[in-house]
Amino acid sequence: MPAEGFVSSLEARGPQLILRLELPHHLHHRPHVIHRGFRQNPVAEIEDVAGASTGAFEQFVDFGAQFVQRREEGDRVEVEFEMPLRLEPIDDQNPNNVALVQGPLALFAVTGVPSRITKAQLLEASRVSQSSDDWTVRTDSGILTFRPFAKIMDEGYRLYLRTEG
Repeated sequence: MPAEGFVSSLEARGPQLILRLELPHHLHHRPHVIHRGFRQNPVAEIEDVAGASTGAFEQFVDFGAQFVQRREEGDRVEVEFEMPLRLEPIDDQNPNNVALVQGPLALFAVTGVPSRITKAQLLEASRVSQSSDDWTVRTDSGILTFRPFAKIMDEGYRLYLRTEG
């Protein structure tokens, strides 16, 4: 899944457009289906795989969903997933030992970890630029850089950080 939260467009080929989605457990926000350039209402347009209408999209976390429409020549469908930052604790007994996560992507600290960092500071992380895989967090002692594991070269890294508040 791309870092910006979009899945590549899908093109319809038959007389009816059927899009089946498998929704991962980390998905806390409903995906947006964009058909013919317009954002579709997922509650009204997406049905479960068995065909029953949902009424509430949140029922599909860890399950599948289906979008069915009549197709026209050249139809394109895009699915957009929101991937907000969140903190994942190492376990229930240590809620202040957290990893910074964006969607399914764990972000690793690759610069010196300060002695004091807060959850609020971590959740204020920002991407360095649209084309960068690096994220930065402002702390009382400077800038802390994060990056996905696949982009770490030979620098040291740390996933879980002990936070205050």
